[in-house]
Amino acid sequence: MATVKYTVRHAPEKLQICKNRFMQFVSTARSQYDCVVIDCNPSFSFLTECALETCSHIISPVTPDTFALRGLVALRNITTALYPTVVPEQLVLINNFKRGTEPSDVENQLRRSRNYGEKLLNARIPESAYMRTLNRDDAPANPLDIAYSRGGPYLMKCMPL
Repeated sequence: MATVKYTVRHAPEKLQICKNRFMQFVSTARSQYDCVVIDCNPSFSFLTECALETCSHIISPVTPDTFALRGLVALRNITTALYPTVVPEQLVLINNFKRGTEPSDVENQLRRSRNYGEKLLNARIPESAYMRTLNRDDAPANPLDIAYSRGGPYLMKCMPL
């Protein structure tokens, strides 16, 4: 019975080629820019692993809730286990807080924490009322249009935020 390979995880030689290309891309970008930002989704994928291997800092945008605290601890444990000699500096950014409210208990807990207190950035990303009430008819056909569009009606709606 033959097995089917669904991912490149089963082919280490192909993964190494991908990793080398990724590292080369980041190296080239570093030579051309002051700051290189790689946005990874929260799941731990091969590309996330490559990004962690090449980064000097990790900025973790977290919602002010206890699940986010667990995620921060898990990320710190993963990076420490994978890269014990050069652990990237982990910075924390509060994301999606309600405007006009006092810092939450979770945010206060982070500020008092010996692990994250000094690494919690003063800037905060507020909750977007427009994005919260966005209905499906109003959404772009391709969510990437928000990031790549140079103009257009949807981008104009997002710009005042």
